[in-house]
Amino acid sequence: MKVNASSLGSYAFCPRSVYLSDYLGIAPSNEAELAEGLIGHGIRKELFLRQRSLLGKVGDAAELEVLLRSELVDISCKAASVYSKRFPGIDLKLFVSAACSEVSEDITALMERLQYMLSDMDLDKALRNITPVEVDYYVSSDTLGLTGLIDLVYGGKNSYPVELKTCTPSDTIWEGDKLQVCAYSMLLEESLGLKTIPHGFVEYTRIRERRPVVNMEKLREKVLGVRDCVLDILGGTTPDICPHGSGRKCSSCGLTDKCYEI
Repeated sequence: MKVNASSLGSYAFCPRSVYLSDYLGIAPSNEAELAEGLIGHGIRKELFLRQRSLLGKVGDAAELEVLLRSELVDISCKAASVYSKRFPGIDLKLFVSAACSEVSEDITALMERLQYMLSDMDLDKALRNITPVEVDYYVSSDTLGLTGLIDLVYGGKNSYPVELKTCTPSDTIWEGDKLQVCAYSMLLEESLGLKTIPHGFVEYTRIRERRPVVNMEKLREKVLGVRDCVLDILGGTTPDICPHGSGRKCSSCGLTDKCYEI
């Protein structure tokens, strides 16, 4: 059995949420919040995918911006229908509109960065530096007992993973996000035959900030330790009520009611 790397973050947040959702198949009650997050995440990734196909068609940064905004309009028109089956009974239009507004600001920031880079390099090289080499890159390892779907992979010989998060971040990086990015780095090392990937990034899209995760040995060991705990849960072990004692974490969890019933 292999553990999905994304569940490592869930375990760090709340072991019971892994048990309730993955093992018992109980859906969270906050479906609207889940829909909002998935739509924002999906729109951003779809634009990244389309960005790659546009690169050979542009002659300057201004032309790329026009094409990206045109693609965003097309994505927004289709987004509600794409997610309607997943979230029946929820009006998704407001979520789509809010996500597209945020992504439009992302495009503005991207163009500012591109224009800055053009002062030091030509257009082709600048575009390569802002474009991931892989999007939704699937990785799996029998050795590590992990699988994952990496949002973005940048680099080449110096590859590193980037995980997109649409939540509001803390002042640092959520512990679960660190575990997920480190796990992706470990999987990517094996997949690409790299000796080591020293760091990855979490990109908090709401504040358009990319924060580094240093893959120290202690963090790598914690990834494997949490993996073993998740395997215990999926094997039938019922975890205790969350030991973190954080009312903030429990109040934001869509499985709180079920947690205390079981």
